[in-house]
Amino acid sequence: MRSSFEDINMLLSSNEEVLFEVKPNKKRYILIGNIFGSLLGIIFGAVFFTIGLLILLGIIVSTDESSMWVGGLVFLIFGAIPMLSPIINFITKFFAYKNLMYVVTNDRLIIRSGVIGVDYKEMSLYSITSMNVRVDFFDKLVNPNTGVIYFASASTPMVMNQNGKTNTSSFKFEYIENPYDVYKKIKEALPENNSK
Repeated sequence: MRSSFEDINMLLSSNEEVLFEVKPNKKRYILIGNIFGSLLGIIFGAVFFTIGLLILLGIIVSTDESSMWVGGLVFLIFGAIPMLSPIINFITKFFAYKNLMYVVTNDRLIIRSGVIGVDYKEMSLYSITSMNVRVDFFDKLVNPNTGVIYFASASTPMVMNQNGKTNTSSFKFEYIENPYDVYKKIKEALPENNSK
């Protein structure tokens, strides 16, 4: 099987073939991905922005007029940045989604990503030491359910929290639909399962 992206096909070696490709769920990746952090940023920013506006309008009065202007502008700037960051993040993810694809070949996993240009990250199937699936509350809001598959190798360890849940791994397939089915397909593609 060939990839739907010609640049991925150019990366493949002569005996390598694409087993399947997975695209993240668009709604989960773009909209719900950072909703909690965005809400906190907007609330935090709105408080600072409002204080800055009140200072500049003279409702909150300072004894020194020059410090009033400086203080008001500082509060406005510190309020605007967290309020704008969710918008910038949304725009970035919107354009990044077009380039994002997770590819599983008979030899490796490839993450194709990038906002303007295209970047590639890969992990050999032979080097995978463990895989974990995580489905959180926000993943349950999306239909069909989405989740994240974390991959670990000797050079890319997986960090676990005290409850044994995956905290982070730098190599992961994020917000994919039916993560348990994808996990099973990747598990079947691992070399130790093919050598039997």
